[in-house]
Amino acid sequence: MLRIAAASWSGGKDSYLAFHSAYEKGLRILYTIHMRVEDIISYHGPLGIIMAQQASLNTIGIVRRTTWSEYEKHFKEILTNLKRIGVEVAVFGDIYIEDHRRWVERICREIGIDALEPLWGFDSLENVRRALNMGVKALIVRVHDREPLSKHVGRVLDEEVIEDLVREGIDPSGEHGEYHTIVIDAPLFRYRIEIIDGKIEILSGRIADKTYRYRVFIPTKYRVVDKHGGFKSASQEPKLYNTHPQRLLRPSTKP
Repeated sequence: MLRIAAASWSGGKDSYLAFHSAYEKGLRILYTIHMRVEDIISYHGPLGIIMAQQASLNTIGIVRRTTWSEYEKHFKEILTNLKRIGVEVAVFGDIYIEDHRRWVERICREIGIDALEPLWGFDSLENVRRALNMGVKALIVRVHDREPLSKHVGRVLDEEVIEDLVREGIDPSGEHGEYHTIVIDAPLFRYRIEIIDGKIEILSGRIADKTYRYRVFIPTKYRVVDKHGGFKSASQEPKLYNTHPQRLLRPSTKP
């Protein structure tokens, strides 16, 4: 019997790669969890795109508004509720940062579910090239506002970008947050997201007593297209809402 799983979902290439890898391992991933942190700059693209991605993976999308100080509390609440309706495994997309891995393992241990890190131990360059080779298309939507990073915002992640990052001495997977992406197409996606228009803005804020300044690409108009035929919708950023995990229905576990 397939094990039921939930995947942490930022909307970026690594969360997709982790999802894809867990899927290939035979997990039945029914839920994707997106944490929307409101009091720090954690821009991962418009919420409408995140929701389209979650639907594109045929998962029940959970979107949770939170703050930096309450992130762990709210994340544990979600996992606790998901465990009650059958989730046994949580999937994460960390590559080599030990603090992140220890945190997710502790959280899952306290909840009583397994933590799976399918990307763990991959070489950073190998990891990002794996995404390209399998057909993942991702757009860089946030970078630290400093050269040479700032010039990459708004670019589609491709071999040329990767070569630029390596030459500039930047982690090609952006594991330390050097850059963030949104996936606009991928092998497991039912829908393709087409960016029609967008704008670049400078955002600044504080995290743990440090001030950060980011350059972000904000898609202002996009459309979601069914890859199996047909136009689905055209959208702008929707009003933020909160999905309460306790309202989820028990899913069918039949294959």
